[in-house]
Amino acid sequence: MGNSQRQLDALPKKLQALELRKAGLSYDAIAQEMGYKTKVGAYNAVMAALKKTLQEPADDLRKVEVARLDELLMTMWEKRHLPLYTDRIIKIMERRAKLLGLDAPDKHEVEISDVILISLDA
Repeated sequence: MGNSQRQLDALPKKLQALELRKAGLSYDAIAQEMGYKTKVGAYNAVMAALKKTLQEPADDLRKVEVARLDELLMTMWEKRHLPLYTDRIIKIMERRAKLLGLDAPDKHEVEISDVILISLDA
């Protein structure tokens, strides 16, 4: 069985561990209830389930937002009055790029002009 199949098979158990944590059980109690060797195993299961349940809805919502932006962009593009809509088209394209993580990260320069050295020898 491949690693990804094992992860998929373990997901229901992790989701159950998350439900127990939401119900107020300690990690020790979750480990005992779910058969994890230690509370660290229970903690890892809860964190993995939490990450999975939060990431999937965010990915789905991102796809919906990108589809909406694509539709707006196509509508404006088809009107063939591009100069009239240029500012709006650019804003849509910027938002789309940001949602998809296409932009390079911003670079910031830090300039240090004065440095004071203090001797700790007294």
